[in-house]
Amino acid sequence: MPELPTSTENLEELATARVLFKLLNLASSAENIELAFIILTIQIGILEGRPMDISALAAMTGLPRTTVLRKLRDFEQRTGRLRWQSKGSRRIPLIDPDFSLWGKHLKTAARLMRQYVDLLSILDKSAFDPAETVS
Repeated sequence: MPELPTSTENLEELATARVLFKLLNLASSAENIELAFIILTIQIGILEGRPMDISALAAMTGLPRTTVLRKLRDFEQRTGRLRWQSKGSRRIPLIDPDFSLWGKHLKTAARLMRQYVDLLSILDKSAFDPAETVS
C-alpha cells in the first residue's frame, strides 16, 4: 500500500486534487459542459458587476462566438430561463437567478472551496521551517 503524503506541499497538492476532482465531477453532472461554462461565465460577469455580451463570453470561455450564441438560444428555448438586456448595440444574456444550477451547484462549489481554504489554513499553521529550529 502506498504511503500517505506527509509533507505540507504533498498535502496541499492532495487537497487541491480532491477539490478539483469534486468540482469537475460537479460540472460534468451538468447536461452539457460547454453550456455549464457559458452559464458560469455569465454569472461571473453579473457578480463582478460587468455583465458580458456574446463576444466577451466567447473570449472568456474559449468557445467560438457562434457556439456560445447557439448554446444560449437552445438553452433559452428549452428552459425559458434566459433573458436578453440591450446595452447600446450589445445584447447581454442574463440567467434567471433561481435557475437550479446556481441554487444547487454554486452552493456546493462554494462549500467545497470553503473546505479547501480551511484545510490550507490548517496546513499553513502546522507548517514549520526546520531551519528556524536550528540554534
